Amino acid sequence: MADVGTSSPPRFDSMAPVALDDPYPSYARLRAHGPLCRFEPRSWGVTRHAEVSALLRDPGLTKFFLPESYFHAAEAAGPAVDFFQRMDIGRTDPDVRRVLTHDLSAAASRRRGPEVAVAVDAALSPLLDAAGVDAVADLARPVVLTVLADLIGLPPEVRAEVRAAVDALVDFGDVASMGGSTVAAANVAVRRLREVIDASLSERTARPTDDLLSRLGAVTGDPAVRERAVDNVITLLYAGLDTTTNLIGTGCAALAQHPAQFDRLRAAPAAAEVAVEEFLRFDPPVQITPRMVREPVTIGGRVIRPGRVLILMLGSANRDELVFREPEQLDVLRTPNPHVSFGGGTFFCFGAAQARVSAAVVVERLIRRCAAIEPAGPAVRARQFSFRSYARLPVTFTAA
Repeated sequence: MADVGTSSPPRFDSMAPVALDDPYPSYARLRAHGPLCRFEPRSWGVTRHAEVSALLRDPGLTKFFLPESYFHAAEAAGPAVDFFQRMDIGRTDPDVRRVLTHDLSAAASRRRGPEVAVAVDAALSPLLDAAGVDAVADLARPVVLTVLADLIGLPPEVRAEVRAAVDALVDFGDVASMGGSTVAAANVAVRRLREVIDASLSERTARPTDDLLSRLGAVTGDPAVRERAVDNVITLLYAGLDTTTNLIGTGCAALAQHPAQFDRLRAAPAAAEVAVEEFLRFDPPVQITPRMVREPVTIGGRVIRPGRVLILMLGSANRDELVFREPEQLDVLRTPNPHVSFGGGTFFCFGAAQARVSAAVVVERLIRRCAAIEPAGPAVRARQFSFRSYARLPVTFTAA
């Protein structure tokens, strides 16, 4: 049975080189045709802000699914598939949810601001006026790993291994990266992450300190609850490490590529949080979020029937001309800024507050400690579509 509508909307190919390099001109052409486009088989892309914003909050859609075809094409099976199909941070035992909600709240995240500043300064100081600096590898990745590992309570000796395992999961979760070797690496990563986090949870339960694992240890006596809590921590790492790293990386790229905007921020250092919202809008780390239709929904005059997949195109919605003035322009002082980069409704990003604080502290330290941020070579984009990021970002941080 076909979805009910009139003329067929245009198709968007997320695997095309132009989509991986710069999807925004394609998004603009799709929006000009309407709020709906054809995406992958049995799925529709939603391009405009009004529709995306409403669908993010629609109880007739669910996020807890992955279409069978997604894995079937790569003959995927194993713990990584099991993990992704059950991934539900915070939606578990009430006591586990209470701990997660407390530790990831806006208030708790803001209290960690001074700790984030210490991590940023430790990473940034040796980079000032240095040659061969990569803003992703030398600043964003170490800062985010330190902050999130400290929040969780992961011992220093396992952090590099955890980061590598999460990278394998990110490759597995991207529509442009699926393949046999990716599946195998992700299965190994999930097994190892469960082992490492379970061991760290045991350590913190026996010798509690002031961190997430210590508080989880107090409420996870039941083995089934403990298993779900461990997977919730993996989900936090998966959702938080790469996304926040990419947010800081794209923010550094934006400032390096738009020196006048960097100068505006140096003249208004209190606006670091405002600038982060613009980085989230201008080039969001997460470009799409999928939903499965459980009840018929009408979009642009077409009725989408249950069982279809909607790809909510966050990156396109954030450039909608009907909502944002000069949407193709970076404006670090833009207000208001109703971007949808963290989703919305029931599935609003659980770690949004911590990501915002971490990125804002990085921006604040950069505009106070740097006189300029300049490109120092060609930036290299990661060959992914779902997650917008840089594989390399050569820059020069000139000390103030």
